[in-house]
Amino acid sequence: MKSWQRSLKAFWSAEANPLAFFVVAYLVGISVNLASNWFQSYLEAKNASILKAAIIIGIPGVVMLAMILARSRTREEIASSHLQPATRAKVLVVFASPGGGIDTARTAIKYHAPTLDTAWLICSIGGDVSSEAAAEALRGELERERFVLPGLIQILRLPNSKFEDPEAIRGTVQDIYEKLPDHLTERDVIIDITGGRKATTAGAFLAGLPKGRRLEVINPLATDESGHGTRPGDPVEIVIDYSLKRAKGR
Repeated sequence: MKSWQRSLKAFWSAEANPLAFFVVAYLVGISVNLASNWFQSYLEAKNASILKAAIIIGIPGVVMLAMILARSRTREEIASSHLQPATRAKVLVVFASPGGGIDTARTAIKYHAPTLDTAWLICSIGGDVSSEAAAEALRGELERERFVLPGLIQILRLPNSKFEDPEAIRGTVQDIYEKLPDHLTERDVIIDITGGRKATTAGAFLAGLPKGRRLEVINPLATDESGHGTRPGDPVEIVIDYSLKRAKGR
């Protein structure tokens, strides 16, 4: 519910804002008493029975109509999604996994390489499991093979504790959006949520949820006996559609 709708609801419901509801009720009570006394005297003096009836019936009718219209306009936002081949982006945010897990980052960078201005390769450092070495090796490999120009792949290193923290990941990606050059918009960025840990994926997904942002995932073309991907497919874009729907019970 929008803020103006919530404020308007306080005129008839303490649920929206109890303090506002009681203040409004108190003020309305005073104003009604004052107006009633004034109009009573005026109408009796003028013998205006038709005007009196119009006020008695018309004003409550107008108030009721306003309440009905406000309630009918209450909407809530509903999100749905579908998958489609990823449209190539100018800025890619991708996460590095150690060992064979780096293949999904490689696939994503190669796929978007023809249009890329920057690829942000986020990796973990420290601890028992680190993806920093895999990230640096991938950057060197793609530069040697001339898939990308030197400097296009920017490695962002996060401590393991932050790499496994959804909120820290969301904040890291948010910083990338906030520092975009003037000639780029959020639609020029795509976040690949495939690499990293499960918590990493959750944070990346949260960062890509606001309207105008883009997400993608890489599904495996083949898996091993344990269900782990052995050959990544092309990136698939997760398109989130937002629509307004009449809110129930409001």
